[in-house]
Amino acid sequence: MIRDKIIDYIRSGEKSEKDYAIGFEIENFIVDKDNRAVTYWDEGGIKDILEDLINIGYEAIYLDGVLLGAKKGKTEISLEPGSQFELSIKKTWRIKDLESEYFARMEEIKGVVEKRGYHILQRGYHVKTKIDEIKILPKERYDLMYKYFSETGTMGHNMMKGTAASQSSIDYKDEEDFRRKMRVYNALSPVFYAIFENANIFEGKPYNENGLRMSIWKNTDKDRCSIIKEAFDDDFSYASYADYIVNRPCIFIHKDGKDIYTGHIKIKDIEGIDEADKDLVEHVLSMFFPDTRAKKYIEIRMMDAVQIEYLLGLVALIKATSYQNLDEVYEMIKDVTYEDALRALDSFKEHGIKGKLKEKSFLDIAKKLISLAKSSLGDEAHYLDALEKVINSDKSIREVNFEKYGL
Repeated sequence: MIRDKIIDYIRSGEKSEKDYAIGFEIENFIVDKDNRAVTYWDEGGIKDILEDLINIGYEAIYLDGVLLGAKKGKTEISLEPGSQFELSIKKTWRIKDLESEYFARMEEIKGVVEKRGYHILQRGYHVKTKIDEIKILPKERYDLMYKYFSETGTMGHNMMKGTAASQSSIDYKDEEDFRRKMRVYNALSPVFYAIFENANIFEGKPYNENGLRMSIWKNTDKDRCSIIKEAFDDDFSYASYADYIVNRPCIFIHKDGKDIYTGHIKIKDIEGIDEADKDLVEHVLSMFFPDTRAKKYIEIRMMDAVQIEYLLGLVALIKATSYQNLDEVYEMIKDVTYEDALRALDSFKEHGIKGKLKEKSFLDIAKKLISLAKSSLGDEAHYLDALEKVINSDKSIREVNFEKYGL
């Protein structure tokens, strides 16, 4: 059965502590001198940038004969539906190795991008271009997703073409470790949203509320995003996550070399789904976008795209929280319920970084997490400096960037 295959797949990701690692992904906007989006379809646009990278030694990634990515070293470049330029760096233990790989690749990418008169920007939403001005990538699956999201919410197009995120990935050693880490990050989701909020503009106009990316996801498809209710159960397990998946629609499956639209049919009810191979299991898991997602590792996904100094701070914070300080952090959140977390998301929407999780302010929780991390990371503690400076000013990254850059 598909449920059992998902359980086995997640279990197969278990790692011994000596093999623990951490990685990150960052979605970027490539923009022109006026901060307008450069897209795949533009003359001298993203497709040409990928070809430039291939000409300097990157390996091309094609899908159905279409150039949609590239890779070199431990970095893979992929494109989101609105031509957002995503860098994914393979997991490793030392943050310094992630940092070195990032700067090596980014130096090459910037050289190509700047030669064409463009620059790279990290924000949670496009700062100038409206989504109606952006043509979606030539991927059939994106057309199927947009068709589906148009029936489940009002902002699917905004999510697909207008947003950009930061993500980090961690390991787990067994089912109990998986349970604890999933609970920690679901409970702390409002705090991470608040710390790493980085969107001041929506559709070309100032955005005067909080939580733009969170709101866009909420109005895209409530079934497959935000926090996971079951993660707050004391008996949450691999099977619980599998049930969360199979009792919801998949949108489409890939079979016999083509994408087949399955619409609103629950995964467990799709004809022939129980014969799913590993590729189909991976596809099914990838079609859900909760703040904390399981594959053969755990992805923490609620943060807006941020500059590298804050991204490395995120990696350091998550590394310490997940590995060195898990017991202390679990004690901090063990009494947080699903309803508490929902109220905290509402508090974030209303108050931003000044919001609260239960009776504790996001800022106080962030300062505690950073303090724990700095005390346990040894010579990696300095990666938290830029983030700590922002939090100690009682601001979010969004506020700091607006004060400094006006966007």
